[in-house]
Amino acid sequence: MLTETEDDEIDILELDFALKAVNFDLISDSELSYVNSVLEIAGRHKLNFRFFCLIAALSEKVVALDDMVKRLINKMDFEALEVKLKKCKELFYLLADSEHERVEQGGVVTVSSLAVELQAGGLTQEHVEYVCDHMNHEDRGLVEFLDYLTYVPLFVEIHDNIYDNPLDFTRTK
Repeated sequence: MLTETEDDEIDILELDFALKAVNFDLISDSELSYVNSVLEIAGRHKLNFRFFCLIAALSEKVVALDDMVKRLINKMDFEALEVKLKKCKELFYLLADSEHERVEQGGVVTVSSLAVELQAGGLTQEHVEYVCDHMNHEDRGLVEFLDYLTYVPLFVEIHDNIYDNPLDFTRTK
């Protein structure tokens, strides 16, 4: 099993058991597939302690998601997710590197910048506020990368809605 030193590793085959040992709320197979896709675990044979902690943290966030976002995860095509995930990560880095986002901490964007992107994606003001409230932990006005990754299914859904009907400005999403 895994101890607290970074040098210790577990076999990838033990990941499911280890996650369920630390996260008593059982993670579903599709949620686990989502975590694997987001963190690009495929092809690895061993995981060190630091990476396992990251996986465990993301799995706990995924388990705690709203039912609506969980439904999006359950209907995702994980093969197509790779390309979309790359675009979502690029958007995060773009927001983090923008002129207004010169935050000393790495891996964060402001909630206000995220809100602008969500509005541009056609979400209603009510939904923008809902998402931003959920991502604005401790009312710091910042969204951390791990929280952002947790909501990638929502961003993919927004992208798909825009792609399917780019001239829909009704904001009923």
